[in-house]
Amino acid sequence: MKLVFRILGSLSVFASLLICSMAIQVFEKEIEAFPSKWNYWILELLLLGLILLSLIFGWFLYRPNLKRTKQLLWTTVFVLITAIFISSESKKETKRSIIMAGIPVILTGVFSSFVVKKDQSVLYYEFQSKLNC
Repeated sequence: MKLVFRILGSLSVFASLLICSMAIQVFEKEIEAFPSKWNYWILELLLLGLILLSLIFGWFLYRPNLKRTKQLLWTTVFVLITAIFISSESKKETKRSIIMAGIPVILTGVFSSFVVKKDQSVLYYEFQSKLNC
């Protein structure tokens, strides 16, 4: 089960990197559509943060740390919500690209949280506790 979560997490890392780079290209095409250049640069930095978080989650797929993964998952959600609020004055394509960039990052975090230090998934412990009752 651990191998499945690692494979799915690795695929999510690649998908998030690809989609974040595509979102940056969309932002560069629509730079005139932003009401302020500050919005553009803040969104670019938030997308860079999503890329960094995706790489960190990829690291946690092979070096699991459940506490840090949960903290970074909340950070990812906060970054994504912040980016959506900042892009509220922009076109729909900008919002759509931000959401599409955030979903694989969150999935990567979820997959990395399923991988636990004892070579079992979190779900395994839940099923095991129900079977022992």
